[in-house]
Amino acid sequence: MSVLDRIAYLQGRRDEVPNQELAGDLVKTNDVAGIKEIAGNLFNSDDNIRNDCIKVLYEVGYIKPELISPYVARKKLDSMPKVPLSRSIRRTATILYEC
Repeated sequence: MSVLDRIAYLQGRRDEVPNQELAGDLVKTNDVAGIKEIAGNLFNSDDNIRNDCIKVLYEVGYIKPELISPYVARKKLDSMPKVPLSRSIRRTATILYEC
């Protein structure tokens, strides 16, 4: 089972609990491959998937920031891939993406 299948949207849920649980499990098991999969979907064409992935990475970073450090960059939005970004992403000073 892909860790992406555990995000709230793909479970048909509208709450944040699945995303928080997934983040907790990723931290508990130090699942670097799972975190990479989530980070790789930050620019998914589906807004809902992108937003859930941001939430998962946020929660992981809150608990254990070093697990998301390979995916943190301080760059202008102009240098990011050209996909529509949600308002929440635009307001974020630190952009997460797979380096």
